Amino acid sequence: MVEQLQAAGIAVQAISNPLRGIAADAAYVASAIRQIPGPVLAVGHSYGGAIITNAAPHTGNVVGLVYIAAFAPDEG
Repeated sequence: MVEQLQAAGIAVQAISNPLRGIAADAAYVASAIRQIPGPVLAVGHSYGGAIITNAAPHTGNVVGLVYIAAFAPDEG
């Protein structure tokens, strides 16, 4: 998917997930997202959905979340 988006001229950055637990993984991903200039559309697949849900509020530049066969935890 990354290659297809890039071929269409869309800037893509795939952030690796360290798989150390939701809190640690979300902190890592949030840190990476904060380093991306401009608005970010965060996309999460499977467990990554829980990660982007928890990372986004700590970034300041995420404008939307996309879940692909992902977990979207209830609020709180």
